[in-house]
Amino acid sequence: METKPKSVVLTARQLPVGKAAHQGDLVLVRIAGVPVGSTVRDNLQLAEGSDQGSRHVLAHGRAFNAPGAAAAIEAATGVKVEPAYVGPVVEAVDGELVITHPEHADHEYYGPIVLAVVFQRVLDAEERAQRVRD
Repeated sequence: METKPKSVVLTARQLPVGKAAHQGDLVLVRIAGVPVGSTVRDNLQLAEGSDQGSRHVLAHGRAFNAPGAAAAIEAATGVKVEPAYVGPVVEAVDGELVITHPEHADHEYYGPIVLAVVFQRVLDAEERAQRVRD
């Protein structure tokens, strides 16, 4: 029987703005703050889908639909990301942010952290980019 990996625990100091952590097919990029124009998101599942691999769920924190997330990622990292591959933005509440997953290690972040979700992508047979799914 496979056991789930231990939680990944990172502080704001360990994950400075512009750096990223990975949880399966999600890249979690630390950005400077919640982009202007963002709206609170009720859906706490961070990846679309109904299969087990899509179950990246915000267990503690606040989630946003953030049209400005791609620009915030570029400002933080210097890397341009296509908006089609950018998901919600999540923010720590009371200094804590927790993202769970049934197969991958849960992620716990401590401090004033804001993360933008980026979906991994691969090229198909015709070398068109498409999103990776767990």
